[in-house]
Amino acid sequence: VVHKNILFTVRDVELPIFRLQRLRAGSQPGAVTDCKDILLGLYDLEMEYSADALEDAYADLDLLSRRVLTRQHLSDAEAKKILLEIPHCEDVNSRIRRNVLDTQRALSFLQRGKFLSAEQREDCEKISRDIESIDNHTSFIFGKINFLMDTTAGFVNVNQNERVNRLTYASVALMVVSLLLGLGA
Repeated sequence: VVHKNILFTVRDVELPIFRLQRLRAGSQPGAVTDCKDILLGLYDLEMEYSADALEDAYADLDLLSRRVLTRQHLSDAEAKKILLEIPHCEDVNSRIRRNVLDTQRALSFLQRGKFLSAEQREDCEKISRDIESIDNHTSFIFGKINFLMDTTAGFVNVNQNERVNRLTYASVALMVVSLLLGLGA
């Protein structure tokens, strides 16, 4: 909240972006002239942090993809492990996307309200471009998550079909034996 050119924050724990903002402001004298510079700096760091977290989620998803796509057969146990790991990536991706969209709304409010100097508007536009890039990347990751879930579920379906086929062959073989025994009795 900004009140009388003072930025107030309410938080339960110390967040890394606040510490980074303090370090950045201390190492770049004159970069922070008012509370809006601090606020935009926090938004900028938040987007950097979100991009890093998204890269980590993508790396985890890439490892899962390799476990699924490099095999011709995937056991039910392995498929279960993968299906239990995918929601974590989806959760991280959703939280990042929600956070990015909230930041985008806040920046839009600042730009519409004509609260910002020309330099701050440029910073705001840069952050908005970062947001657009991150949003596109989260959409890509959602698609990859869906593909991976469908592929893993496909392996489970193949495994089930193989079991049904074996049971069908066994029942046909036993039916012939039962028929012969019934005729002989």
